[in-house]
Amino acid sequence: MKVAIHQPNFIPWLGYFNKIHLADCFVFLDNVQFEKQDFGNRNRIKTPEGEKWLTLPIKIKGKSTQLINECEIHDTSKTLHKITRMIECNYRRAPYFSKYFLGLSEILKSGDTQMVSLNMQIIDWACDIFGIDTKFIVASKLQGITESGNARNVQICKAVGATEYISGSGARDYNDSDSFERAGVKLVYSEFVSPEYSQCFGPFIPNLSFLDYLFNEGADFFRGMSKI
Repeated sequence: MKVAIHQPNFIPWLGYFNKIHLADCFVFLDNVQFEKQDFGNRNRIKTPEGEKWLTLPIKIKGKSTQLINECEIHDTSKTLHKITRMIECNYRRAPYFSKYFLGLSEILKSGDTQMVSLNMQIIDWACDIFGIDTKFIVASKLQGITESGNARNVQICKAVGATEYISGSGARDYNDSDSFERAGVKLVYSEFVSPEYSQCFGPFIPNLSFLDYLFNEGADFFRGMSKI
């Protein structure tokens, strides 16, 4: 069984969904420490002024070492309304905006105060639209995971019965290939290059949130694509 592991990011890029597509089982790593300036609470969209960050402000007072599944969105209603409006204002003229925006806006208007829960809802919604049927597991619900770092990923793979671990290419220096080999898990890398596609507002900008592709090109990217 092919397994991938990743934190539940906020409106991730296409490469994130490529890892989900390649896997038979995708583990949401929800019990690691929250890091500022990461992709757990922010991502980029395209505007007439170029790329712009959409950010979920997180309550951090007195919570400097909180886990990501403990993160609460600051001023949730106002924040999610602002993000919804920013998406609408910048993509309302995109070809597929009217087809998909309502589903996204319903999630954003749900009032979910937890960052991880909101992120997983958006990812699950996107996978349904993209036709990705990979099984999801939440790491914090697994028993017996006591290690950290690379050793934790090996433990998770063993816990879910992985025969193959799909890693992002950026983790080559981080992964301990010998540990995976000793555990009987084949280590493979996902080499994803963002395709160039039609965008609004001038020259192409790669690696934006999946929303940019979805609203401009539709949801057929992964349909018919091999898992190999």
